[in-house]
Amino acid sequence: MQGLKSIFFGVVCFIAATGIYFYLQSIENSGTSTRVHWMLALLYNWGGKPAAAGFFVLVGVVSLIVGVYQLMQARRRPAQS
Repeated sequence: MQGLKSIFFGVVCFIAATGIYFYLQSIENSGTSTRVHWMLALLYNWGGKPAAAGFFVLVGVVSLIVGVYQLMQARRRPAQS
């Protein structure tokens, strides 16, 4: 069950990364300034939209790998009664 939660979290991170990328793009295109979370601003100032969204993609990939590993380990273990 824990593996499925990790996989779900990974998928949510991918969706968040997509939303963040397009949110930052809309801010750039509007020409106005706005306030964002300090961590998002730090990542954006460091590497632009790819770094800000890429952080969440990286977290999502790690979460997916952990989830798949946990599911594989659960299948290898014999069922305990």
